[in-house]
Amino acid sequence: MEVEEIKAWFWSQSAADRAASLFSLMHMMTVDFRGVALDHPSDVIVEVAKKFNELFHGLSGYGLATLSGLEQVPEDTFIESVVLSMQQPDMRPYLSLALRDVERMVRSSTSV
Repeated sequence: MEVEEIKAWFWSQSAADRAASLFSLMHMMTVDFRGVALDHPSDVIVEVAKKFNELFHGLSGYGLATLSGLEQVPEDTFIESVVLSMQQPDMRPYLSLALRDVERMVRSSTSV
C-alpha cells in the first residue's frame, strides 16, 4: 500500500479516530511481537524490541497529544515516517499483521 494513500486516509479522520487507529495499530504490533518472541533467537528479539519500542514511542506520543490537544509533530511528516519505518526491510518481516491491519483499515474506510 502506498504511503500517500495511507496519509490521505489517516488525515481524513477526526482526531479521536486518528488516535483510535494508532492504538489499534499498536495493539496489532503486540500480536506481531508475540510471534517474534516465539520464533526467533534472543538476539533477534532484542533488536526487534528496540525498533518496536521506537515505533510505540512515536505512536503513543502522537495519540496522547491528539487526545490531549497538545502540540504534535508536523502532520506532513508524522504518518509518513511511521509507514516508512514499518516498511523498512529489517522491520517489515516482523510486522505482517500490523501492516495487513493498516491496509484493512484504509480499504474499509474507502469502501464506505
